[in-house]
Amino acid sequence: MRLNKWHQVVVALLLIASSAVSQEVLVPLEYTPLQGVGGAKSSASTSSVSLPFFDDFAKQYPVPNALLWQTNGTLSNSTFAINPPSIGVASFDLINLKGEIYSHISTTSKDADILTSNPINLNYPGDLTIYLSFAYQPQGLGRIASKTDSLAVDFYDVANDQWVNAWRVSADIPNNTLTETNRLENKTRIRKDTEIKSKFFNVALPIYDERYLKDGFRFRFRNLASISENAQDPARTNGDNWHIDLVYLNRNRYEADTIPNDIAISKPIKSILTNYTSVPWLHFKQSSVLQAELANRLEFPISYRNLGPTTWNVTRRFEVMNHSTNETYAFSGGAENIYAFQDVDFIRYYLYDFTSDWSDSAKYTFKSYLITDFEEETKHFRQNDTTEYTQEFKNYYAYDDGSAEMGYGLYGDGSQNGMVALKYNIYAEDKLAGVKIYFNRSYKDSNQQFFKLTIWDSNNGAPGNIIYQRTGIKPLFRDSLNQFTLYKIDEDITLSGEFFVGWAQTTTDLLNVGFDLNTLPSNKLYYNLFGYWQTTELPGALMVRPVFGELTENPTNIDDVEDTKLSVYPNPASTVVKIAGDITNSISHIRIFNLSGQLVLEQQVHNGEVNVEHLNQGTYILQALTRSGHPKTAKLVILR
Repeated sequence: MRLNKWHQVVVALLLIASSAVSQEVLVPLEYTPLQGVGGAKSSASTSSVSLPFFDDFAKQYPVPNALLWQTNGTLSNSTFAINPPSIGVASFDLINLKGEIYSHISTTSKDADILTSNPINLNYPGDLTIYLSFAYQPQGLGRIASKTDSLAVDFYDVANDQWVNAWRVSADIPNNTLTETNRLENKTRIRKDTEIKSKFFNVALPIYDERYLKDGFRFRFRNLASISENAQDPARTNGDNWHIDLVYLNRNRYEADTIPNDIAISKPIKSILTNYTSVPWLHFKQSSVLQAELANRLEFPISYRNLGPTTWNVTRRFEVMNHSTNETYAFSGGAENIYAFQDVDFIRYYLYDFTSDWSDSAKYTFKSYLITDFEEETKHFRQNDTTEYTQEFKNYYAYDDGSAEMGYGLYGDGSQNGMVALKYNIYAEDKLAGVKIYFNRSYKDSNQQFFKLTIWDSNNGAPGNIIYQRTGIKPLFRDSLNQFTLYKIDEDITLSGEFFVGWAQTTTDLLNVGFDLNTLPSNKLYYNLFGYWQTTELPGALMVRPVFGELTENPTNIDDVEDTKLSVYPNPASTVVKIAGDITNSISHIRIFNLSGQLVLEQQVHNGEVNVEHLNQGTYILQALTRSGHPKTAKLVILR
């Protein structure tokens, strides 16, 4: 229930996102968080699939199983739905697998993602016991934008080579209403539920029409979607999210037969670490870090549920694989009876020595699975009895799990000077080599705006003085999805203890940085809109990762638009400072910030001179904006 409550906070922010007042906001994704997929589609099988047909999307990530499906944009995942029956779902939205909103999408509902079954041998003339069942959820951790949008199921008429709509559902989230239309039986069903965006609803559709009972029958799911009509809405990105699970087509069924007789893993495994999801290996090896990040007794959790009415005897098994040695440590968690519709959360305590044959990194895969005695006719359900998590230790710290469910940023009038800072407390003094940031794409890439990558020291637990700032850079989108942009730190900076990493804005546009709703670090994210810092109340992890030591990959190719350094004199100054060189004619105005990032002076520039007589003694950052919009900066000292 905690997640549902937090999710309501996210929705509330989305509802006010079009306000002109500056604020921090979460918006849906336009850039699907996948890795190494590009725009690829899964390929259809050349031969018909035999009954039973079952998929709960528990195995094949990030696209559904090509032996069963052909997909156009549908994402197979374990992060976007809320409490699915089993760990995997297929998610539908506005974008293709390359992360782009479909070019034909507009403010009116049109087809977006489509998930089509491969041909199925349904040559059972006269059989009245064939049913297609599935579970669906509107929204989940995504967004339903309009009650005119919907999720649809179509059947393929082989003889006439045409698709026929069989069923459709639309969601009115504000009024907690679902409207299902069964075209096969000409029925409409209204569902009322206060938690429709976080529950799964079961559907069973009969397939008795002779035109469908053919070899080569297919069915498909598709979502009809649209973008917001408000062009100023920062949430005008992805939306119309639907999730499906437990897709089951077979004979000898009936209308109420919507629950598979099965045991299924219900939650994925997460990071073994206490405070982070990743720590640099050279830091993690220290004994003090092991005590801070690992529990006194290591815990290996497994969560599963009995989906049906049968009692099962279940044996739990666990494995830890060290990738540097290819050695696997396996152990049992015992066995017990699991009764009808029972949910189980079990923890196995264990001992393990984390070592690596690699000098600068380590990688482990944690796997838990179930062993059951099952009948021959239920063996096709067995794909959902295993879950695993890969824990990597490289050269960066992270709070996130690598999957963005929303986009975060500051937006609205007054946010052009806003700042965002994420707190880190590192375990070893080390050189800061770079910063990784995951950017979601916005509609027409409107978030490709200049920002200042910024590092602050700590002032009693809040962001303090600026100790590094790089200007003239923009978000860069990678062709392969779920890839972070890596910015190199171009100065020699050594950090220890607590510090902050983030950005200062130069425009009012939303930067749309990835936000992981499945990981919940507390009191780590700060933002500054009105000259003072405050912690966010949003639940989740900002996808910003500081990198230490030496870079093990090349920085993302981001060319600074022009030389961002600015020459000023005299420096130190007392009353007037002058901007040197021919650039003075191209400067529109200047801003001066103190080392806490607060704007203390903004004025037009005349003849390259800036009056600073009202500033107190101290060190400042002077930023000059050219008429082309490119910022240049200089450190300025006031001394009297």
